[in-house]
Amino acid sequence: MARRNATTLIVVEDEPAIRTIVAEKLRQAGFDVESFADGEAGLRAVRELAPCAVVTDYEMPLLDGLSLARAMRADAATAHIPVILLTARGHRLSHNDIKDTSIRTVVMKPFSMRELVGTVTELVGSETDAEAA
Repeated sequence: MARRNATTLIVVEDEPAIRTIVAEKLRQAGFDVESFADGEAGLRAVRELAPCAVVTDYEMPLLDGLSLARAMRADAATAHIPVILLTARGHRLSHNDIKDTSIRTVVMKPFSMRELVGTVTELVGSETDAEAA
């Protein structure tokens, strides 16, 4: 299993304004952030950078967030990387939809940036603690 980069996050969001603010707020929280506008580019970056986590929108061009998380889970090199899924359509996601993915948390849009940063920080910390145990 590839060692995760402890401070690198990948943000995948097709809306430029949301992508920019999410990336900036996570940088302010101390993360190194790489951001991408579609799931295919995000998946390539995940494979290359081995981030500590991925924050992705659900509905995107080329590869949606659910498909991105499934592809990550199916690849032994990326299966351990947690995903936070951002969606305005979370009510449509069932346990079966996300069970074969790397999704650890679903965050409904609109969301509080403070809450998102807290969720990412808590998830990354708990995942790092679990690996160390």
